[in-house]
Amino acid sequence: MKRSEKFPQVQLPGEGDQPPKVERRPLVDLAEIQRIHEVLELAGARGVSETLLAEAKRNAEFLDRCAKEADAVLAGEQHGSTRLWLLLREPIEVRRVIPRSILNEVAGEAWHCAPRSLDGDALLRLISGIVRAAHQPSESEEMLEAVSRLLQPFFYLDVAAAGAERSRQGDRQALETFVTAHESSRWREETRSMNPSVMRDPVVTKPTLDRDRIPFDIASWRDEIVKPGIDRWDWGWPCMGGSRKAMSEIDRFGPRYTIGSLVNDQGCAGEMLTILGKSFGPNGRVYFPSPGIKDPAFHLADGDPGVLVGVKAKTWTDTKIEVVVPVWATAGELHLNAFTHHVDLCAIIDVYRLGNSAFFRGGLANVYEVKVAGVAIDLTDTKSTNLAPGNSVALSWRSSGGPTTRIKIQLIDRGEIVWERTDLPGGFGAVVLTIPDPEPREPRSASLVFTTLSSCGATAPLNVPVWISVPPKLTIQYVEVTQGVQEDLGAVLAGRGMPTIANKDTAVRIHMNCDRGGWFSNKLDKITGSLLVDGRRLRPTNVRVMIPPDRGFASIRGLSDPSFTNDTLNFTVPAAWLTPGSHTLTMQIVCDDPSGKITLGQTSTWTWVAHAPLRVRAVYMGLYGTDEFMLDYLRRALDYLPTPLTDIGIASIRWFSHTYDLSTDDAWNDLADDLEDAWDDADEASDVRWLGIIPQSERFLGKPLAHQGIAGVPSIAALAMGDVPFVGAHELGHTYGLHHINLPAGAAKGPYDPADNGGLLRRAPFDVRSSTAIPLPAGDLMTYFEPVRPGISTWMRLFLNT
Repeated sequence: MKRSEKFPQVQLPGEGDQPPKVERRPLVDLAEIQRIHEVLELAGARGVSETLLAEAKRNAEFLDRCAKEADAVLAGEQHGSTRLWLLLREPIEVRRVIPRSILNEVAGEAWHCAPRSLDGDALLRLISGIVRAAHQPSESEEMLEAVSRLLQPFFYLDVAAAGAERSRQGDRQALETFVTAHESSRWREETRSMNPSVMRDPVVTKPTLDRDRIPFDIASWRDEIVKPGIDRWDWGWPCMGGSRKAMSEIDRFGPRYTIGSLVNDQGCAGEMLTILGKSFGPNGRVYFPSPGIKDPAFHLADGDPGVLVGVKAKTWTDTKIEVVVPVWATAGELHLNAFTHHVDLCAIIDVYRLGNSAFFRGGLANVYEVKVAGVAIDLTDTKSTNLAPGNSVALSWRSSGGPTTRIKIQLIDRGEIVWERTDLPGGFGAVVLTIPDPEPREPRSASLVFTTLSSCGATAPLNVPVWISVPPKLTIQYVEVTQGVQEDLGAVLAGRGMPTIANKDTAVRIHMNCDRGGWFSNKLDKITGSLLVDGRRLRPTNVRVMIPPDRGFASIRGLSDPSFTNDTLNFTVPAAWLTPGSHTLTMQIVCDDPSGKITLGQTSTWTWVAHAPLRVRAVYMGLYGTDEFMLDYLRRALDYLPTPLTDIGIASIRWFSHTYDLSTDDAWNDLADDLEDAWDDADEASDVRWLGIIPQSERFLGKPLAHQGIAGVPSIAALAMGDVPFVGAHELGHTYGLHHINLPAGAAKGPYDPADNGGLLRRAPFDVRSSTAIPLPAGDLMTYFEPVRPGISTWMRLFLNT
């Protein structure tokens, strides 16, 4: 019995029939999946919903790749068959398997409908493409089994959604049954681990695709008894089994056509092209490549359906085809269009015969291949190829159009022709391109333009985007770990680095160097990356003042300048991550420069030292200061000192009002004495300091203040204005025995402590809280030289003596 008699739903078109253009739709409906997730949350099945949603999103991209290759197979692309097999050849894990009887019971009537989470037509095309790609029925079964595992969370979401709808109507049993079925395997596994005497289920090994692919066998398809459904799938829509059955019956399993050679493969429009090979079948059409839609030559194909479905041949036999080259044809891959038109109640699918293609070099003259320095350029990609000024590179091409073709090549920079070669031969050719050094010497986009002329006619000039730039060489110079001030790299390597305190926020600054040999002032922009602290990832804290703000990027000119915040890539490591001991820091740097993507990394360790916290309590020197304000002030003040912020609080008296005129020195001293008396009356612990926070409103009483703050050396209490936390840190330093550092000379009262570099900081400090650099000059915390940060001398005295 002939196949067309046995399966009348399959129609074989005549050579004049044309398949409609099919627009590929995404397989996964992400919006519908999100709606199902929200419905399940409202129905009280949040845990199951989140699990299925995560699995579905994880599988969505891979499934879309499979669907794309399935469409390629249906379109007759023989290599698509191999790519689809490669995607599905490895076993795919199934987390939980719910019996089909349970799924059917919970889904109810929805079981026999198209799934909501997937596009029905796209799903049927995926199934059809898989069956068509398989070499034997057994291979199609295993490929379908593999894709069913990828589809499982989508089917489960649909079952759960049906259960949620029944729950909304008053029947909660269905959804509860599904939740129990979904979670039961995990619950059983937990029970087994607790009670080893419980017998485990037998392990059934699933068959997998052969690692070396079995050959195509037409007899296996003719002899196989095909079932009407897909038994092992977790959804009952009959159209899925119908498409599988139909594809196994279509005469795509005849011999795949083979194009052996082309005669007159450089023919012009109107000339005869002969295609030799085998298994061409009784009829079909010849597909020629055509100009792009933006090419002026594209209009030559106006009204000609052959540009979409192929050109009707003059003669067609099983081994030889003669066809006239159309006026719009250009160089590229030529193949045959012989298709079967499948129609049933579920879908209309045009299935093309599989076969190879051959390269046609004739038609409208065009350049179809370009290589720069031996590397082929993807002519469909808009990404630029880098050309380094002053370099000489080999530029080669291949063109169509026959022996009369001539080529002109131009390098055009901002509308100006800076390099040109004319009257070059068609076919294959090569020249040496010496890239000029532009003025100004800065990176810029340009174009390599290939113009063809031929008696066959020509397509529009080919524009190859290029980027003229000396590629930057980026290196990591120094990873600075700081809680305010840190030594330079040499001192750190010599073991003289400033100790960092455990359980205290810490900044990590990655200093870099860009080398372009001086070109473009060695500048490099848009440097980003990440920091892993013991495997936990942090994003950069860099913010550049732009509209809108530019976040997460550094920009350098040669070597990073520590005085500029965004000359380094900055990260803030939270105190909770920094327990005492060594921690692993892994830096990953990325710069997607137009001259080429840069990636580099480095791993190091840094030690955080355990240190007893300074015990400080806040007192508001007025009425009604909030706890939030006082605690925030303490944190900001103690940011300057080598201490974790783990023992701060509000003093027992909380508020301390006064009537002193703070424009006089005596008033400050008297108020400090009163605060110390209150500390004593409160029977405070001897190692606890009180910090009296004076309201900012004291500045607006018509008289200048005599001081910003005051404290004895040493003492139990200090006063500081509430709008300058660094003054609070300075005065707390006095309470722990630190004297002033004499900078500027004579500005502060003695006695004085000696200081590194006379009190001037050697390196730019870094504010961890705001993640900003403090430019030099800057003074030590115990000077009056603002801005101030704890210098080496102050940090180490407090670190060693508190």
